[in-house]
Amino acid sequence: MPRGSGIVTRRPLILQLINSTVECAEFLHQKGKKYVDFNEVRLEIEAETDRITGSNKGISNVPINLRVYSPNGKPCGSFMDLYPGLRANGTLNFHQGLTIVSSD
Repeated sequence: MPRGSGIVTRRPLILQLINSTVECAEFLHQKGKKYVDFNEVRLEIEAETDRITGSNKGISNVPINLRVYSPNGKPCGSFMDLYPGLRANGTLNFHQGLTIVSSD
C-alpha cells in the first residue's frame, strides 16, 4: 500500500487474496505480469494511481484491482481500501456499489 501523510489512497484498491503454491501479485490492468517483489507492487499502485488521477493529488472512483497469491495460509477473500469520501454499499459487485459521499 502507498505510504505517506495526507490523502495517500486516491483510488479504491480491490485486493483479492488467493491461496496458491507460489507467492506473487498480479494487477488486472497488467494481466499476465507477475510481481514477486512487493515493493514493486507498491510502486505500481502509486504509478497506476497517477496515470488516472495525475500527480496533483486528484482522486478517482476507478478501482485498482490487485490479486495476491500466497501459500502462507492466508485466508482467501476480497477486500477494498477506499479513499476518503467513498463508501461501498452492501453489494457483491464492487463497481456498482460505489458511492461518492459529499462533504458539503
